[in-house]
Amino acid sequence: MKVSRSWVTGLASLAAIGCHNASFEESDDGPSMNVAPLTTSPLTITDAKGKRWTRGKVAVVATAAEEEAFKRRLPDIMRERGLENARKRATGELDLADSDLSIEAIAEDLRGLTVIGGYEYASEPDYELAAQVKAGAFEAFGIQSSEAIDPDEPLPEEMEGMAVFGLEGRSIRRDNATFPYRAQILLANRHGTGQGCTATMIGPSTAVTAAHCLHTGTAWLSTRSWAPGVDSRDSNQFTYDPTPSEDCPLYPHSCSATRVWGCYSARIPPGYNGAVTSNDYAVLEFQKSWWNGAGFTCDQDYASMNDKPGNTVGWLGLWNETAAEIEDPNVDFYVYGYPGDPPCPGGNCFWPSIWGVGTRPSSVDATSWQIRHYNDTTGGQSGAGTYHMATHNGTYMRWVIGIHQGSIEEEVNCFLWSCDTIEYNVARRVDSTAAAFILDNSSL
Repeated sequence: MKVSRSWVTGLASLAAIGCHNASFEESDDGPSMNVAPLTTSPLTITDAKGKRWTRGKVAVVATAAEEEAFKRRLPDIMRERGLENARKRATGELDLADSDLSIEAIAEDLRGLTVIGGYEYASEPDYELAAQVKAGAFEAFGIQSSEAIDPDEPLPEEMEGMAVFGLEGRSIRRDNATFPYRAQILLANRHGTGQGCTATMIGPSTAVTAAHCLHTGTAWLSTRSWAPGVDSRDSNQFTYDPTPSEDCPLYPHSCSATRVWGCYSARIPPGYNGAVTSNDYAVLEFQKSWWNGAGFTCDQDYASMNDKPGNTVGWLGLWNETAAEIEDPNVDFYVYGYPGDPPCPGGNCFWPSIWGVGTRPSSVDATSWQIRHYNDTTGGQSGAGTYHMATHNGTYMRWVIGIHQGSIEEEVNCFLWSCDTIEYNVARRVDSTAAAFILDNSSL
Protein backbone atom coordinates (compact mmCIF):
# COMPACT_ATOMS: atom_id res chain seq x y z
CA MET A 1 0.00 0.00 0.00
CA LYS A 2 1.60 3.29 -1.06
CA VAL A 3 1.14 6.42 1.03
CA SER A 4 1.24 9.81 -0.62
CA ARG A 5 -1.01 12.06 1.48
CA SER A 6 -1.17 13.19 5.09
CA TRP A 7 -4.99 12.97 5.05
CA VAL A 8 -6.18 9.55 3.91
CA THR A 9 -9.46 7.72 3.57
CA GLY A 10 -10.28 4.20 2.52
CA LEU A 11 -12.00 0.97 3.37
CA ALA A 12 -10.99 -1.56 5.97
CA SER A 13 -11.86 -3.87 8.76
CA LEU A 14 -13.53 -7.24 8.71
CA ALA A 15 -13.80 -8.77 12.18
CA ALA A 16 -16.26 -7.98 14.93
CA ILE A 17 -15.21 -8.68 18.49
CA GLY A 18 -18.01 -7.02 20.39
CA CYS A 19 -21.51 -5.77 20.02
CA HIS A 20 -22.90 -4.24 23.16
CA ASN A 21 -25.27 -1.66 24.54
CA ALA A 22 -23.59 1.61 25.46
CA SER A 23 -25.58 1.74 28.69
CA PHE A 24 -24.00 -1.57 29.74
CA GLU A 25 -27.24 -3.50 30.05
CA GLU A 26 -26.94 -7.24 30.60
CA SER A 27 -26.38 -9.26 27.46
CA ASP A 28 -26.97 -12.97 27.08
CA ASP A 29 -24.22 -13.61 24.55
CA GLY A 30 -21.55 -14.06 27.22
CA PRO A 31 -17.93 -13.58 26.26
CA SER A 32 -18.44 -14.99 22.78
CA MET A 33 -16.55 -13.09 20.11
CA ASN A 34 -18.31 -14.81 17.24
CA VAL A 35 -20.56 -11.95 16.21
CA ALA A 36 -19.27 -11.43 12.69
CA PRO A 37 -21.84 -12.38 10.04
CA LEU A 38 -19.92 -15.42 8.83
CA THR A 39 -21.37 -18.91 8.48
CA THR A 40 -17.93 -20.48 8.01
CA SER A 41 -14.37 -19.72 9.02
CA PRO A 42 -12.32 -20.03 5.83
CA LEU A 43 -8.61 -20.78 5.92
CA THR A 44 -7.79 -17.42 4.34
CA ILE A 45 -9.62 -14.12 3.94
CA THR A 46 -8.71 -11.05 1.89
CA ASP A 47 -10.02 -7.79 3.31
CA ALA A 48 -11.07 -4.61 1.52
CA LYS A 49 -7.51 -3.24 1.58
CA GLY A 50 -6.13 -6.36 -0.04
CA LYS A 51 -4.60 -7.75 3.16
CA ARG A 52 -4.58 -11.54 3.30
CA TRP A 53 -5.47 -13.13 6.66
CA THR A 54 -4.80 -16.73 7.65
CA ARG A 55 -6.87 -18.66 10.17
CA GLY A 56 -5.11 -19.87 13.30
CA LYS A 57 -6.23 -21.39 16.56
CA VAL A 58 -9.64 -21.13 18.17
CA ALA A 59 -9.79 -17.81 20.01
CA VAL A 60 -9.29 -18.28 23.74
CA VAL A 61 -11.46 -15.97 25.85
CA ALA A 62 -10.47 -15.29 29.45
CA THR A 63 -12.95 -16.25 32.16
CA ALA A 64 -14.13 -13.66 34.67
CA ALA A 65 -11.69 -15.08 37.23
CA GLU A 66 -8.83 -14.91 34.72
CA GLU A 67 -9.71 -11.30 33.88
CA GLU A 68 -9.62 -10.37 37.55
CA ALA A 69 -6.29 -12.17 38.00
CA PHE A 70 -4.89 -10.30 34.97
CA LYS A 71 -5.99 -6.98 36.48
CA ARG A 72 -4.24 -7.84 39.76
CA ARG A 73 -1.11 -8.87 37.83
CA LEU A 74 -0.82 -5.63 35.82
CA PRO A 75 1.46 -3.88 38.38
CA ASP A 76 3.86 -6.84 38.15
CA ILE A 77 3.70 -6.68 34.36
CA MET A 78 4.63 -3.00 34.44
CA ARG A 79 7.57 -3.79 36.76
CA GLU A 80 8.69 -6.39 34.20
CA ARG A 81 8.51 -3.67 31.56
CA GLY A 82 10.77 -1.56 33.74
CA LEU A 83 13.35 -4.36 33.68
CA GLU A 84 12.89 -4.64 29.92
CA ASN A 85 13.46 -0.89 29.54
CA ALA A 86 16.61 -1.00 31.67
CA ARG A 87 18.02 -3.87 29.61
CA LYS A 88 17.18 -2.23 26.27
CA ARG A 89 18.52 1.13 27.43
CA ALA A 90 21.80 -0.54 28.35
CA THR A 91 22.11 -2.31 25.00
CA GLY A 92 20.91 0.66 22.93
CA GLU A 93 17.80 -1.19 21.71
CA LEU A 94 15.54 1.44 23.25
CA ASP A 95 16.85 3.99 20.77
CA LEU A 96 16.60 1.88 17.63
CA ALA A 97 14.58 3.79 15.02
CA ASP A 98 12.45 2.19 12.31
CA SER A 99 15.23 2.85 9.81
CA ASP A 100 17.59 0.77 11.96
CA LEU A 101 15.43 -2.36 11.69
CA SER A 102 15.30 -4.88 8.87
CA ILE A 103 12.35 -4.93 6.49
CA GLU A 104 11.54 -8.43 7.76
CA ALA A 105 11.41 -7.23 11.38
CA ILE A 106 9.21 -4.25 10.49
CA ALA A 107 6.88 -6.46 8.45
CA GLU A 108 6.44 -8.74 11.46
CA ASP A 109 5.57 -5.76 13.67
CA LEU A 110 2.99 -4.57 11.12
CA ARG A 111 1.01 -7.82 11.07
CA GLY A 112 -2.43 -7.72 12.67
CA LEU A 113 -4.19 -10.24 14.90
CA THR A 114 -7.97 -10.36 15.17
CA VAL A 115 -10.90 -12.72 15.70
CA ILE A 116 -13.37 -13.86 13.06
CA GLY A 117 -16.01 -16.49 13.60
CA GLY A 118 -14.43 -17.64 16.84
CA TYR A 119 -10.95 -18.14 15.32
CA GLU A 120 -7.85 -15.99 15.47
CA TYR A 121 -6.69 -14.65 12.13
CA ALA A 122 -3.25 -13.13 11.51
CA SER A 123 -2.41 -10.99 8.49
CA GLU A 124 0.46 -12.00 6.28
CA PRO A 125 3.66 -9.91 6.38
CA ASP A 126 3.48 -6.89 4.07
CA TYR A 127 7.04 -6.34 2.92
CA GLU A 128 6.12 -3.50 0.56
CA LEU A 129 4.57 -1.54 3.43
CA ALA A 130 7.54 -2.41 5.65
CA ALA A 131 9.93 -1.07 3.00
CA GLN A 132 7.97 2.20 2.95
CA VAL A 133 8.24 2.45 6.73
CA LYS A 134 12.00 1.84 6.61
CA ALA A 135 12.39 4.38 3.80
CA GLY A 136 10.65 7.08 5.87
CA ALA A 137 7.29 7.26 4.06
CA PHE A 138 5.48 7.60 7.41
CA GLU A 139 7.68 10.33 8.83
CA ALA A 140 5.73 13.58 9.24
CA PHE A 141 2.63 11.48 8.54
CA GLY A 142 -0.74 12.34 10.03
CA ILE A 143 -4.50 12.12 9.94
CA GLN A 144 -6.38 15.34 10.56
CA SER A 145 -8.74 15.95 13.45
CA SER A 146 -12.43 16.65 12.87
CA GLU A 147 -11.92 20.11 14.36
CA ALA A 148 -9.18 22.63 13.78
CA ILE A 149 -8.33 25.06 16.59
CA ASP A 150 -8.74 28.83 16.34
CA PRO A 151 -5.63 30.22 18.09
CA ASP A 152 -7.66 33.23 19.23
CA GLU A 153 -10.38 31.18 20.94
CA PRO A 154 -10.02 30.05 24.59
CA LEU A 155 -9.53 26.31 24.92
CA PRO A 156 -11.08 24.09 27.60
CA GLU A 157 -7.64 22.68 28.38
CA GLU A 158 -6.47 26.16 29.38
CA MET A 159 -8.60 25.86 32.52
CA GLU A 160 -6.21 23.14 33.74
CA GLY A 161 -3.23 23.65 35.98
CA MET A 162 0.05 22.01 35.18
CA ALA A 163 0.85 18.67 36.77
CA VAL A 164 3.89 17.87 38.87
CA PHE A 165 4.52 14.13 39.14
CA GLY A 166 3.99 13.00 42.71
CA LEU A 167 1.40 15.70 43.41
CA GLU A 168 -2.11 15.14 42.10
CA GLY A 169 -2.69 17.49 39.18
CA ARG A 170 -5.73 16.04 37.43
CA SER A 171 -9.11 17.73 37.20
CA ILE A 172 -12.46 16.12 36.48
CA ARG A 173 -14.10 17.15 33.21
CA ARG A 174 -17.79 17.73 33.77
CA ASP A 175 -18.02 19.18 30.24
CA ASN A 176 -17.92 15.61 28.97
CA ALA A 177 -20.32 16.33 26.10
CA THR A 178 -17.97 18.91 24.55
CA PHE A 179 -15.02 18.31 22.26
CA PRO A 180 -12.37 16.97 22.82
CA TYR A 181 -13.62 15.13 25.94
CA ARG A 182 -16.56 13.45 24.25
CA ALA A 183 -14.06 11.81 21.87
CA GLN A 184 -12.72 9.81 24.82
CA ILE A 185 -14.32 6.35 24.81
CA LEU A 186 -14.99 4.38 27.99
CA LEU A 187 -14.22 0.67 27.65
CA ALA A 188 -15.56 -1.66 30.33
CA ASN A 189 -16.48 -5.30 30.77
CA ARG A 190 -19.80 -6.41 29.33
CA HIS A 191 -21.60 -5.64 32.58
CA GLY A 192 -20.14 -2.12 32.76
CA THR A 193 -18.70 -2.73 36.22
CA GLY A 194 -15.29 -2.21 37.72
CA GLN A 195 -12.26 -0.46 36.32
CA GLY A 196 -12.11 -0.34 32.56
CA CYS A 197 -9.90 1.38 30.01
CA THR A 198 -9.96 4.36 27.69
CA ALA A 199 -9.90 4.65 23.91
CA THR A 200 -9.59 7.82 21.83
CA MET A 201 -11.35 8.50 18.53
CA ILE A 202 -8.90 9.30 15.70
CA GLY A 203 -11.32 8.97 12.79
CA PRO A 204 -15.05 8.85 12.00
CA SER A 205 -15.18 5.16 13.01
CA THR A 206 -11.66 4.50 14.34
CA ALA A 207 -10.19 4.62 17.85
CA VAL A 208 -6.87 3.63 19.39
CA THR A 209 -6.35 1.97 22.77
CA ALA A 210 -3.86 -0.30 24.56
CA ALA A 211 -3.66 -3.98 23.63
CA HIS A 212 -3.79 -4.97 27.31
CA CYS A 213 -7.31 -3.49 27.40
CA LEU A 214 -8.38 -6.27 25.03
CA HIS A 215 -5.97 -9.16 25.59
CA THR A 216 -4.03 -10.66 28.50
CA GLY A 217 -1.17 -11.85 26.35
CA THR A 218 -2.57 -15.39 26.31
CA ALA A 219 -6.34 -14.86 25.96
CA TRP A 220 -8.80 -12.27 24.71
CA LEU A 221 -10.73 -10.37 27.33
CA SER A 222 -14.49 -10.83 27.17
CA THR A 223 -16.47 -8.47 24.99
CA ARG A 224 -15.94 -4.85 25.95
CA SER A 225 -18.86 -2.45 26.29
CA TRP A 226 -18.18 1.09 25.16
CA ALA A 227 -19.60 4.61 25.33
CA PRO A 228 -18.23 8.11 24.60
CA GLY A 229 -18.32 11.19 26.80
CA VAL A 230 -19.50 9.43 29.98
CA ASP A 231 -20.06 11.18 33.33
CA SER A 232 -21.47 9.13 36.21
CA ARG A 233 -22.82 12.23 37.92
CA ASP A 234 -24.98 13.37 35.00
CA SER A 235 -28.70 12.60 35.22
CA ASN A 236 -28.04 10.44 32.17
CA GLN A 237 -24.42 9.37 32.37
CA PHE A 238 -24.49 8.00 28.81
CA THR A 239 -24.99 11.23 26.89
CA TYR A 240 -25.08 9.54 23.51
CA ASP A 241 -27.44 6.68 24.32
CA PRO A 242 -30.27 8.24 26.35
CA THR A 243 -33.02 5.63 25.98
CA PRO A 244 -31.64 2.24 24.95
CA SER A 245 -34.13 -0.28 23.71
CA GLU A 246 -34.25 -3.31 21.45
CA ASP A 247 -35.24 -1.06 18.55
CA CYS A 248 -32.56 1.58 19.17
CA PRO A 249 -30.09 -0.01 21.56
CA LEU A 250 -26.66 1.28 20.65
CA TYR A 251 -24.59 4.40 20.30
CA PRO A 252 -25.47 6.81 18.84
CA HIS A 253 -29.15 6.72 19.72
CA SER A 254 -30.95 7.49 16.47
CA CYS A 255 -34.29 5.95 15.59
CA SER A 256 -34.32 7.75 12.27
CA ALA A 257 -32.47 4.76 10.83
CA THR A 258 -33.06 1.05 11.22
CA ARG A 259 -29.40 0.42 12.01
CA VAL A 260 -27.16 2.11 14.54
CA TRP A 261 -23.58 1.81 15.74
CA GLY A 262 -22.49 -0.66 18.34
CA CYS A 263 -20.28 -3.48 17.04
CA TYR A 264 -16.55 -3.10 16.76
CA SER A 265 -13.53 -4.96 15.43
CA ALA A 266 -10.20 -5.01 17.23
CA ARG A 267 -6.72 -5.64 15.89
CA ILE A 268 -3.54 -5.96 17.92
CA PRO A 269 0.07 -6.73 16.91
CA PRO A 270 0.66 -10.52 17.04
CA GLY A 271 3.86 -9.86 18.98
CA TYR A 272 1.89 -8.59 21.98
CA ASN A 273 2.38 -11.04 24.85
CA GLY A 274 1.32 -8.94 27.81
CA ALA A 275 4.81 -7.67 28.53
CA VAL A 276 6.35 -6.13 25.39
CA THR A 277 5.74 -2.40 25.56
CA SER A 278 6.27 -1.71 21.86
CA ASN A 279 3.36 -4.01 20.92
CA ASP A 280 0.91 -2.82 23.59
CA TYR A 281 -1.46 -0.85 21.37
CA ALA A 282 -4.58 -1.66 19.37
CA VAL A 283 -7.02 -0.35 16.79
CA LEU A 284 -10.80 -0.39 17.23
CA GLU A 285 -13.09 -0.02 14.25
CA PHE A 286 -16.74 0.63 15.10
CA GLN A 287 -19.42 -0.96 12.94
CA LYS A 288 -23.15 -0.68 12.51
CA SER A 289 -25.47 -3.22 14.04
CA TRP A 290 -29.15 -3.92 14.33
CA TRP A 291 -31.41 -5.99 16.53
CA ASN A 292 -32.57 -9.13 14.72
CA GLY A 293 -35.12 -10.20 17.33
CA ALA A 294 -32.77 -12.54 19.17
CA GLY A 295 -29.46 -10.73 19.22
CA PHE A 296 -27.31 -8.14 17.46
CA THR A 297 -26.04 -8.52 13.91
CA CYS A 298 -23.00 -6.57 12.73
CA ASP A 299 -22.90 -4.85 9.37
CA GLN A 300 -19.59 -4.72 7.52
CA ASP A 301 -20.80 -2.72 4.54
CA TYR A 302 -18.59 0.32 5.03
CA ALA A 303 -19.92 2.05 1.94
CA SER A 304 -23.32 2.46 3.60
CA MET A 305 -22.08 3.65 6.98
CA ASN A 306 -23.17 7.25 7.28
CA ASP A 307 -23.95 7.44 10.98
CA LYS A 308 -20.41 6.93 12.26
CA PRO A 309 -19.76 7.77 15.92
CA GLY A 310 -17.05 10.29 15.05
CA ASN A 311 -19.57 12.27 13.03
CA THR A 312 -21.29 13.00 16.35
CA VAL A 313 -18.47 13.18 18.90
CA GLY A 314 -15.59 14.16 16.61
CA TRP A 315 -12.06 12.79 16.62
CA LEU A 316 -8.54 13.92 17.37
CA GLY A 317 -5.82 13.96 14.77
CA LEU A 318 -2.88 11.55 14.64
CA TRP A 319 0.71 12.59 13.92
CA ASN A 320 4.12 10.93 13.87
CA GLU A 321 6.11 13.65 15.63
CA THR A 322 9.87 13.71 15.84
CA ALA A 323 11.51 13.42 19.25
CA ALA A 324 12.31 17.13 19.09
CA GLU A 325 8.64 17.95 18.44
CA ILE A 326 7.49 15.70 21.30
CA GLU A 327 9.93 17.42 23.65
CA ASP A 328 9.22 20.94 22.33
CA PRO A 329 9.23 23.25 25.41
CA ASN A 330 6.52 25.43 23.85
CA VAL A 331 3.92 22.66 23.42
CA ASP A 332 1.96 21.21 26.34
CA PHE A 333 1.25 17.49 26.64
CA TYR A 334 -2.24 16.18 27.53
CA VAL A 335 -3.76 12.90 28.77
CA TYR A 336 -7.46 12.37 29.53
CA GLY A 337 -9.34 9.19 30.38
CA TYR A 338 -11.52 7.26 32.82
CA PRO A 339 -9.55 6.43 35.99
CA GLY A 340 -11.08 3.64 38.01
CA ASP A 341 -8.44 3.34 40.71
CA PRO A 342 -8.23 5.88 43.54
CA PRO A 343 -6.85 8.19 44.57
CA CYS A 344 -8.32 11.03 42.57
CA PRO A 345 -8.41 14.61 43.89
CA GLY A 346 -10.86 14.49 46.80
CA GLY A 347 -10.49 10.70 46.97
CA ASN A 348 -13.40 9.68 44.73
CA CYS A 349 -12.90 9.17 40.99
CA PHE A 350 -16.70 9.05 40.41
CA TRP A 351 -16.11 6.25 37.93
CA PRO A 352 -16.86 6.48 35.11
CA SER A 353 -15.84 10.12 34.67
CA ILE A 354 -13.23 11.88 32.58
CA TRP A 355 -10.10 13.14 34.33
CA GLY A 356 -6.94 14.60 32.89
CA VAL A 357 -4.24 17.24 32.90
CA GLY A 358 -1.64 18.95 30.78
CA THR A 359 2.01 19.04 31.77
CA ARG A 360 5.06 21.10 30.95
CA PRO A 361 7.07 19.58 28.08
CA SER A 362 10.25 19.69 30.16
CA SER A 363 8.94 16.51 31.85
CA VAL A 364 8.32 14.66 28.57
CA ASP A 365 10.94 12.77 26.59
CA ALA A 366 10.89 10.30 23.72
CA THR A 367 12.83 7.22 22.72
CA SER A 368 12.34 5.42 19.41
CA TRP A 369 8.94 3.95 20.35
CA GLN A 370 8.18 5.28 23.85
CA ILE A 371 7.09 8.57 25.32
CA ARG A 372 8.06 8.95 28.95
CA HIS A 373 5.84 11.44 30.78
CA TYR A 374 4.78 12.50 34.25
CA ASN A 375 1.12 13.38 33.74
CA ASP A 376 -0.89 12.07 36.68
CA THR A 377 -2.82 8.92 35.77
CA THR A 378 -4.23 5.86 37.50
CA GLY A 379 -5.66 2.53 36.35
CA GLY A 380 -8.46 2.97 33.85
CA GLN A 381 -6.68 5.59 31.77
CA SER A 382 -4.72 2.96 29.84
CA GLY A 383 -5.36 3.28 26.12
CA ALA A 384 -5.99 7.03 26.15
CA GLY A 385 -4.48 8.99 23.30
CA THR A 386 -1.80 11.37 24.58
CA TYR A 387 -1.85 14.53 22.53
CA HIS A 388 -0.28 17.86 21.63
CA MET A 389 -1.94 21.00 20.37
CA ALA A 390 0.38 21.95 17.55
CA THR A 391 0.64 22.97 13.92
CA HIS A 392 1.30 20.17 11.45
CA ASN A 393 0.70 20.23 7.72
CA GLY A 394 -0.26 23.89 8.11
CA THR A 395 -3.14 23.19 10.53
CA TYR A 396 -3.30 23.91 14.26
CA MET A 397 -5.23 21.16 16.05
CA ARG A 398 -5.04 18.36 18.63
CA TRP A 399 -2.77 15.55 17.47
CA VAL A 400 -2.52 12.15 19.19
CA ILE A 401 1.19 11.36 19.39
CA GLY A 402 1.08 8.37 21.75
CA ILE A 403 -1.14 5.77 23.44
CA HIS A 404 -0.94 5.70 27.24
CA GLN A 405 0.05 2.33 28.74
CA GLY A 406 0.71 2.85 32.45
CA SER A 407 3.40 3.46 35.04
CA ILE A 408 6.86 1.90 35.03
CA GLU A 409 9.54 1.60 37.70
CA GLU A 410 13.05 1.32 36.29
CA GLU A 411 16.36 0.76 38.07
CA VAL A 412 19.12 3.10 36.91
CA ASN A 413 22.63 4.11 37.96
CA CYS A 414 23.35 0.64 39.29
CA PHE A 415 26.65 0.09 41.07
CA LEU A 416 27.49 -3.23 42.72
CA TRP A 417 24.29 -4.23 44.58
CA SER A 418 22.72 -0.75 44.70
CA CYS A 419 20.48 0.96 42.13
CA ASP A 420 18.38 4.10 41.98
CA THR A 421 14.72 3.60 41.11
CA ILE A 422 12.81 6.03 38.91
CA GLU A 423 9.09 5.93 38.22
CA TYR A 424 7.40 7.39 35.16
CA ASN A 425 4.39 6.93 32.93
CA VAL A 426 4.87 5.55 29.46
CA ALA A 427 2.96 5.86 26.20
CA ARG A 428 3.47 3.90 23.01
CA ARG A 429 4.78 6.58 20.65
CA VAL A 430 3.07 6.96 17.29
CA ASP A 431 6.22 6.28 15.29
CA SER A 432 6.32 5.14 11.67
CA THR A 433 5.56 1.51 12.54
CA ALA A 434 2.58 2.41 14.75
CA ALA A 435 1.25 4.92 12.20
CA ALA A 436 1.47 2.34 9.42
CA PHE A 437 -0.17 -0.34 11.60
CA ILE A 438 -3.06 1.98 12.54
CA LEU A 439 -3.62 3.06 8.94
CA ASP A 440 -3.40 -0.51 7.59
CA ASN A 441 -5.76 -1.95 10.21
CA SER A 442 -8.57 0.61 10.11
CA SER A 443 -10.93 2.34 7.70
CA LEU A 444 -8.68 5.43 7.62
